[in-house]
Amino acid sequence: MSIQDLLYSPWTPLVFALGCICYGIYMIMKKDPSKASKRVDTSSIKEPERFAILAGSLFVFMGIGCVVMALLIKLNIDNMIITVQSLVWFIVFAVLWKIILNKYANNK
Repeated sequence: MSIQDLLYSPWTPLVFALGCICYGIYMIMKKDPSKASKRVDTSSIKEPERFAILAGSLFVFMGIGCVVMALLIKLNIDNMIITVQSLVWFIVFAVLWKIILNKYANNK
């Protein structure tokens, strides 16, 4: 199996989706903000449980985006559409992550 076969296989985003969804559920269940990011100072978080739930939900959201990408690959949709979908999903993830950090963490 070549690298190109791996890139165009729906299994690659499904494995990533499984990791994102499992980690998101783990963060939601543990409600531990230190699991969200090593760069976030956990002592400066205003509502640690709420922050952990939102961060976990965001990881689940990213996992769902990977499942959508796998479905698009499986349906043989044009590669440009798959790439744009991935980029849009990642940009939305980044913007929501920044909003959560600004609201709950006093990061400088």
